[in-house]
Amino acid sequence: MNEVEPKKKGMSKGCLIALIIGIVFVVLVIAAALTCYLKREDVAKFGASTVLTSIKTMVADQGTPGVDTVRFNAVVDNFMEKLDAEPLDGERFSEFFTEIQPVPSDGAVDSLEAQMVLEAMFNYYPELKDLYPVEEVPDTAAAAESF
Repeated sequence: MNEVEPKKKGMSKGCLIALIIGIVFVVLVIAAALTCYLKREDVAKFGASTVLTSIKTMVADQGTPGVDTVRFNAVVDNFMEKLDAEPLDGERFSEFFTEIQPVPSDGAVDSLEAQMVLEAMFNYYPELKDLYPVEEVPDTAAAAESF
């Protein structure tokens, strides 16, 4: 009547379930990291597009003085088209993104920040300068002498 039950070998069910969930989680994290690495160019372009779209929206909504919103939007749209069409140059893009990233953080874009974004886009694609020509300020002294 004294029967001895054999000791169970292995893990308990709770421990086994926790181990399986942990392994699945690690596999998902590795898969996500691998996907981000393989698609890093698309992820970077998406990030730039998101930041530039938010800057465009802020400039349009706030009516930033000293910024022609139509020309500003044209430059941003052309920049995004060119960026999507070409392979990404990591070093140039890193410099560009570092310059524009802090601009939308305060929720407002003033004329200096808008000019900084334009300069960053012009540095990346110099041919965009034609879309936003700098208006020359007339020399008041020379104008006064001509009368």
